[in-house]
Amino acid sequence: MRIQDNFWHQHIKQLTRANNILDLLLTSEEEMIEDVNVGETFGSSDHNCITWTTIVTRGLEEKRQRYLDWKRADWEKMKEEYDALVWEDIFEGKGVQSMWNVFTNIYSQQIKKYVPVQERKLHNSPKWMTKRLRKLIRKKRKAWQEYKVGQSSSDWNYFKTLQSEVKSQIKSAKRSFELKLSEKIKEDSKTFYSYVRSKQKVRDKVGPLQNEAGEVVTDDAEAAELLNNF
Repeated sequence: MRIQDNFWHQHIKQLTRANNILDLLLTSEEEMIEDVNVGETFGSSDHNCITWTTIVTRGLEEKRQRYLDWKRADWEKMKEEYDALVWEDIFEGKGVQSMWNVFTNIYSQQIKKYVPVQERKLHNSPKWMTKRLRKLIRKKRKAWQEYKVGQSSSDWNYFKTLQSEVKSQIKSAKRSFELKLSEKIKEDSKTFYSYVRSKQKVRDKVGPLQNEAGEVVTDDAEAAELLNNF
């Protein structure tokens, strides 16, 4: 049975592994895909990378992220307002959860007043990616395209040299990035542990708590009181 008999369209026409087409890119509408390109081999694999453009009716919006710019925070004003607060009076007669709610409310108000909000573009590149490495990767891809056109042994050897260099530079960039994180852990522990968590496959969670009666505590306020009395 042919693919066309089921109203599917196969967009891969070029060889994707040696002299064979082993990859499928199927759509129900032929116009959904364009600019299909079989690129260089992927890392140490002998399969080729495949890229294409998907045609959609909805435009893609540039993704941006809002963040708190702590470097430009007005710490002096925040300190003045905190020093003026009489915490004993504010917390008088309140339980742990109530005190926490009051504190976080005050803290949130201070952040809104004295910590500016900035925007930045979201990049999909790994945190260890450098400009030099990104340039080298583009150079490797260009070498592959030149080899596809000429099919000469010199172009192939040049591409393989760049491929090996890219692989080596990726390892080096990762090691360098992780070394810098470990060296600055005392000054910037947040970035270090954020990177560590991003590498974890299993997320650790706080386990269930038991009160003195051996009952499992599920209420957040009761759990906070229990931890406070520990």
